[in-house]
Amino acid sequence: MTRPATRWPRMLVLVGALALFAVNLSVLTLVYGVFAPVAFAVAAAQAGALLLSVDRPREATGWAVSAGFATALLTVGDAPLPWPVPAVGVVTQVVLVVVIGGLRRVGAPVGRGAHTMLDEQATKQAFKTLWAAHEGGYTVDGIPEEVRPRTRAEGYAVQAHFAGETAAVAGWKIAATSQAGQDHLQVDGPLAGRVLSERLLEPGQPVPLDGNFMNLAELEYAFRMVTDLPPRDTAYSEQEVLDAAGELLLSWEIPSTRFDAVETVGEAQLIADNACGFHLVVQPAADQDWKGVDLAAETPSATHSSGLVHDGAGHRVLGGPVPALTWLVNELSGHGITLEAGQLVTTGTCAVPMPIAPGDSVTGDYGRFGSLTVTFC
Repeated sequence: MTRPATRWPRMLVLVGALALFAVNLSVLTLVYGVFAPVAFAVAAAQAGALLLSVDRPREATGWAVSAGFATALLTVGDAPLPWPVPAVGVVTQVVLVVVIGGLRRVGAPVGRGAHTMLDEQATKQAFKTLWAAHEGGYTVDGIPEEVRPRTRAEGYAVQAHFAGETAAVAGWKIAATSQAGQDHLQVDGPLAGRVLSERLLEPGQPVPLDGNFMNLAELEYAFRMVTDLPPRDTAYSEQEVLDAAGELLLSWEIPSTRFDAVETVGEAQLIADNACGFHLVVQPAADQDWKGVDLAAETPSATHSSGLVHDGAGHRVLGGPVPALTWLVNELSGHGITLEAGQLVTTGTCAVPMPIAPGDSVTGDYGRFGSLTVTFC
C-alpha cells in the first residue's frame, strides 16, 4: 500500500534556499543599504535555516526567527519598501521553515523522490542492518536510505523483527519518558522497545559491557502483567491498566545503540533500533502492597561504587510509573500489538543515568520496596 507522495525533493529546497539567499542579499544591500558583510551573514542564515529544516526542524526554526529578527531591525526606517512589507517577508520565511520541518516530523520527510510505506521485505532489510551491528558489536550512521523507516509505524514494523531473533519477548521498555531524555534524543515523545529474553539478567549476575556503546545504567520501576491487554479502538484507562498489572519490580536498565549518534537519527530509526534496548536486570519488590502507594511521589536513589549519588523521583517518568505503563499499553494498542500476561514493562529512568564501566557496581535504593545492586564486567 502506498501513501501520497508528500515528500518535497531536497533539490527543490536547495534551489529555494539559493534563491532566498540571492534575493535577501540583493534587497538588504541594494534596497536598504545594509553593510554587505552583515547582509551576507543574515541572508546566509535565512537560507541555511531553510536547508536545516529538512532534518533539524527545531534548530532551523530558531535560526529562522533569529535571522528574521535581525532582518526586521536592519529594515526599520524609511526605504522604498517600508514596513509592513519587511515584516510580511520575514514571517513568510519563518512559516516556510516551520512547514517543511513539520512535514519531516509527521513522517512526510523531505528527500529524494516519493516515499512509500515500507513492505515486509524492506523492513526485514532495515532490520538486518541493525542486527548485523548488534551481533558484530559495531555501530552504523543510519539505516540505508532506501529502506529507512520514516514514521513511528514503520519503526515498529522494523523493530518487530527482533522478536524473530529471540527465544521470547520478555516484555517491553520505554525510552525518553522524561523531558530531558526527549531533548537529548531530539524526539517529541516516548518510544517503546522489546525486552529480549536473552538480555534479561538475574540479580547478582554481572552485566557484560562488551558491545555496549552507551555505558549508562538507569534506575527504573517495572511491572509484570497478569492480564492480556489486546489492541482496541478506545484508549485504556489508567485504572484498567492498573488492574491488569501484578508484580512490582525493581529495575536497572543498561541501554545501548546500534547508531553512531542517537541524537541525530530521529524517532523512527530509534524505534527500529528497539528504543536503545540492550540489558535489563529486575527483581521483585520487597513489598508487593504497592497499588495503594503513589509511586509518582516515591524518591528512589542510585549510588555508584565510586560514591556518586543520583537522586530520583517517580514523577519524572511521564508523571509517574503507572501513567508511563498506561502510555505503553496504548502505544502498543495503537500499533496492533498485545501486551501479554507474564510480560514485564520497565517504565523509564527515575534518575539521571549513571555512567558505568567494567568493575563498577550501582545500587538502587527504593525505600520500602527494597534495593537492587548490579555489577558490570
